Amino acid sequence: MQTVTVPDDALYRLKKGLDKLESRLDVKVRVTDNRVEIEGDPVKEYFAKDVVRALILGFKPNDAMKLTEEGYTLKVIDLKKLGFSESAIRRQLGRVIGEHGKAKLMIEKKGDVRLSISGHTVAIIGLYDDVEIVAEAIQRLITGSPHKNVYRFIDEAEIHKSLVE
Repeated sequence: MQTVTVPDDALYRLKKGLDKLESRLDVKVRVTDNRVEIEGDPVKEYFAKDVVRALILGFKPNDAMKLTEEGYTLKVIDLKKLGFSESAIRRQLGRVIGEHGKAKLMIEKKGDVRLSISGHTVAIIGLYDDVEIVAEAIQRLITGSPHKNVYRFIDEAEIHKSLVE
């Protein structure tokens, strides 16, 4: 059995995707207080745990379900763990989001990934190599690289086109 602790403010996000998760992976999911318990085949439990984490991080259920497919992964960049202060975290997340969400959409499109920005984290779902490229691009962005240079970095990388077409 796998368990995941759920913050109070994320419980509502889980409800949307759990039925789909149970049917897709043939696992049993129970939510009690702030815990999610997953029972089933150990390999399926592992995938289900990643999907639950993605839902907690704010991904839409269809995007989170990509983690049940071969080659897809979830990576979380935690700005608090990188040593940014609260005000710096807000500023850096603002750089990733961009004006009216333009930077986030551009990164998703160019990188063929999905992003979720929540609290002090930037989470990425996509094919493994694409996620690593986008994670590097986000690291560059939060350390001060201009947006145009970050977009060029992604353009020059070899991105697998699977999510956005």
